[in-house]
Amino acid sequence: MSSVAERLRPQFRAQFSAALSLTNDRTFAVALLLAVVPIWVGRYVPLIDMPQHAAQITALHELWSGNAAFTALFEVNWFTPYLLGYLLLYVASLVMPVVVATQLLVSVAVIALPLATAHLLRIVGADVRWRWLAIPCAFSFAFYWGFLSYIVAAPIALLFIARTVRFVQVPSVRNAVAIAVFAHLLFFCHVIVLGTASLAALGYVA
Repeated sequence: MSSVAERLRPQFRAQFSAALSLTNDRTFAVALLLAVVPIWVGRYVPLIDMPQHAAQITALHELWSGNAAFTALFEVNWFTPYLLGYLLLYVASLVMPVVVATQLLVSVAVIALPLATAHLLRIVGADVRWRWLAIPCAFSFAFYWGFLSYIVAAPIALLFIARTVRFVQVPSVRNAVAIAVFAHLLFFCHVIVLGTASLAALGYVA
C-alpha cells in the first residue's frame, strides 16, 4: 500500500502544482468568481454613487410607464455618453429587483475586466500571467465611487485596443469597420474612456 501511495504522490503533487499555476484558466475562473462574492454579501452594493444610478433606473420605469408626476419633469436624453450602463441596468431590472440588477451588472463588469485584459495580453503576445493583476484593479477608484458607466466601459475599451492591435497585425476592411463600431459603442459607454482608449490605440499604431 505504501509503495502505491509513493507512486501516486508525485502525480498528485504535479496536479496540485498545475492547479495553482498562474497560467491555469480554471484557477483563474475560480478566482474571478471569488472576487465578486463581497458584492453579494451585503444587502446593497457597496458603491457610493450606486443608489443614484438605481434611482434613475426607477425613475425611468415610472417615466416610460406614463406616470404623470415623472413625465411632467423628466425626459430621456438618448445622445448621452453614459447610455450603455443605464440601458443594461434597465433591462436587468425588468426581470429582477433593481438592487439585484445592480449587483449583477457590477459583478459582470468586475469579471469582464480581467477577461478582457487576458484577451489583450494574448493578442499582443505578452505573458498572460499579468491578467491576475487586473482582478484587484477591477476594484479601483471608479468601483469605490460607483461610477457605473465607467465600470461597464472599461472592459469594452480593452477590447477596442485589442481590435486595434489586430488591425495593425492584419490590416483589413473588416478590422477597420470593427474599430469604428467599437469607437461608436465606447462613446455611448463613457466619453472619457473613449478618449483614453483612442489615445492608447493611436499610440500603438504610431
